[in-house]
Amino acid sequence: MKQKNISTINELYIDSTKVCPECKQSNFISKRGDIICPDCGLVIIDETLDPKGGERKPDIHTEVPKFPIGTIIRGSQDAFRKKLSPLMKSQFDRFQRFPNIYGNLSKEERRIINANSFLKRFFESLKIIRPIKKEAEKIFTRILKETNTRGKSFETLALATIYIACKIKKKPMKINKILEIVPIEKGKISRYSSTLIRELNLKVLPSDPRDYIESISGELGILRETQIKALEILSNANNQSGKDPSGLAGGALYFAGMLNSDKKTQEQIAEAAGVSEVTIRTRYKELKSFY
Repeated sequence: MKQKNISTINELYIDSTKVCPECKQSNFISKRGDIICPDCGLVIIDETLDPKGGERKPDIHTEVPKFPIGTIIRGSQDAFRKKLSPLMKSQFDRFQRFPNIYGNLSKEERRIINANSFLKRFFESLKIIRPIKKEAEKIFTRILKETNTRGKSFETLALATIYIACKIKKKPMKINKILEIVPIEKGKISRYSSTLIRELNLKVLPSDPRDYIESISGELGILRETQIKALEILSNANNQSGKDPSGLAGGALYFAGMLNSDKKTQEQIAEAAGVSEVTIRTRYKELKSFY
């Protein structure tokens, strides 16, 4: 084993009063950072640090101060004692207020904020217009305050609320469009909607086929003249209660497209209306008999 400057090693790493516990020798060598006795090969692990070094005094000018987790920086300096820019200072001040604002809220108020987060997320995903947003927020607040929501999904409640608000504002939304955003059971939204309408005594009129003309036409790029013709066809139809309004609107647009040379296929209209091609054909034949 190759020895390295034993005298220097002894001076730096070993006290003269200490000896190898195995062979009682006081000369040591260094190998890969370890202190080793050259006679018996014992590794003196406890002697890798300088026993005379003592504790190092921290340099207040170079060391970063230690802050407890969650500490909010106040004043105009950061953790490195550097001056904060006006923008950064305003951000720190705003962050400082967040826990205080949330902490002062009651359990019920925090619950409402959490539930409303679902509603706002779906507004963006479904591209809900402002009048429907206001109606949905009003209904959702009543749901949280006046009904028992225990065991119910806030996600489904929010979707059912938007569905109801769309119907109240005569801008009905197809459930299939909602299911494209959130994959939940189709009948669940219908059940939640019916229950909420009954419990809150909401005045929701039956859907009118004419309310679906605009949304279906928007998806397919149907001309305005064709939409007007479809509305005329629906106004001439009698005794159509109890039938799917979106199917009637689809059948009217298909018929109007044939009359105005703005024809779309039954498959295209059926997909936009959320019904089957058979429904479009059946409603087309019925409407044609009244025209």
